Amino acid sequence: MKMPKRLEPLVSEGIIQEVIRPLKSGKEAQIFLVVAGGEERVAKVYKEQAHRSFSQRADYTEGRKVRNSRDKRAMEKRTNYGRAQEEEQWLEVEAKTIYILKDAGVRVPAPYIFMDGVLVMEYVRDDFGNPAPRLAETHLGVEEKKRVFRDLLTQTARMLSVNIVHGDLSIYNVLYDGKNPIIIDFPQAIDSTANSNAKRIFIRDVQSLASHFLRDSNQARKFKFGEEIWKMYQRGELSHDMDFDDLMNRAYGPEEEESIVDEPVLPLGRRAVVMTPSAPARNTQRPRHDAPKSGTPRKDNRNKPRRGPGNRKK
Repeated sequence: MKMPKRLEPLVSEGIIQEVIRPLKSGKEAQIFLVVAGGEERVAKVYKEQAHRSFSQRADYTEGRKVRNSRDKRAMEKRTNYGRAQEEEQWLEVEAKTIYILKDAGVRVPAPYIFMDGVLVMEYVRDDFGNPAPRLAETHLGVEEKKRVFRDLLTQTARMLSVNIVHGDLSIYNVLYDGKNPIIIDFPQAIDSTANSNAKRIFIRDVQSLASHFLRDSNQARKFKFGEEIWKMYQRGELSHDMDFDDLMNRAYGPEEEESIVDEPVLPLGRRAVVMTPSAPARNTQRPRHDAPKSGTPRKDNRNKPRRGPGNRKK
């Protein structure tokens, strides 16, 4: 196994005692199973900027704090130093975010240390001690899906209560340990107080979850979960210790809440289909070569004498 260069300083300094094996590779980073602090943990090794593929990065970096005016000018001018500072900032965001969210009671992997572009954190396992799968890879019963969806709505509200928007939330960025969902992957996290795209991206995150969990996507649009939670955020009604009932009660009232709680859900990984009134059936038959054009009366040639050798025009 070839060890990434970014792991070498942590190994040489004894922060990581052993690199066991790679677990997965994504668009932003490689994940390794390691021993750190005497326990099995995961090391998230971020890829170099040239090898990453996160699109529309500017939407996520808007409003991020810069250490000083010199760094800010360099980043705006896109100098070599400025690009290096921008890269360092991008790498630090997930570590800072995950510490804030853990303190706020959001269910995320417990962080251990961040150093030189490597984030070492909790190894989330399933009931059998294996790496916890993503929600997209799990098979849950109907009642369990309802519970997970309610939990994730509550987690997104708790994140927003501390001014954080995930930015890329879906069932592919949530692990399931057999009991609870754990949200992961925060390098694109947004400060909702400083980024003008925060509302749009938050609503998109929530809608992404709803479209996977709800059987009827019209129902998801009716309740507009993302819009309602954002309104509560603007009114200062969100808190990091609120539960699902508190959230729905404040957003919709007790009567509407009942219909949300009982809303059916889809098997994970399938998208809901919006049903629309049927359109008139289209005639797919090929028109005859002598069919009249639309709006043109057809000529009746039944009694017109046929031309033959004896009645040709002279």
